[in-house]
Amino acid sequence: FGIVFGGSEGFNAQTRDAFRNTGVLHVVAASGMNVTMVGAFFMGFFALFLKRRTALALSILGIFYYALISGLEPSILRASLMISITILGSILGRQNYAFLSLIMAASLMVLFNPLVIFNVGFLLSFTSTLGILLIKPIFDSLRFLSGFKAITDDIGTSISAQIGSLPVVLGTFSAYSFISIFVNALVLWTIPFLMILGGIAALCCIVLPFVSFIPLYIALPFLWFFEK
Repeated sequence: FGIVFGGSEGFNAQTRDAFRNTGVLHVVAASGMNVTMVGAFFMGFFALFLKRRTALALSILGIFYYALISGLEPSILRASLMISITILGSILGRQNYAFLSLIMAASLMVLFNPLVIFNVGFLLSFTSTLGILLIKPIFDSLRFLSGFKAITDDIGTSISAQIGSLPVVLGTFSAYSFISIFVNALVLWTIPFLMILGGIAALCCIVLPFVSFIPLYIALPFLWFFEK
């Protein structure tokens, strides 16, 4: 539930501490990765039977519906605004600049709720995304890593995000887990599978509740690996 919709309220203190100490607690808080996958699903689904601009416009509604049922957490809202700005630019035929989308999304959130700048979730989401946008291209440009892209892509993303958010982490928690880079590289590959299977299970609960357990059992090995 945490991976698909965000939230670790059901965890006991030991599990939460273990996830925090290894730097993967962010995975069970819905984030930009979740919103990106949801947006891609809606765009692909609506594009099957609607015109491109209509499909894109409905995808924006779908993204904000997901943000709503996820509790409108600052990280989710930031990602939803960023992706919606990107989609809107595509509808209007404008070139997309990820950095500009990030600044616009953050500005809109601060405009409507100035106190959000004191929210740790918002600060972590903003700075980690900024780190990915500014630092990840440096990893991608290193030629000696090009032959190991399947492995280094997650590591580069994780390092970039953590460099960006490091000032917030140290200022808020006064601690940093150095093994988190490697732990993230080990487990992040499971998240797309768990998002898809969890999303299918959630839809089945609405339309076919008697088969909703099937995708959850398929997800069980991935969940076991992630937890261990």
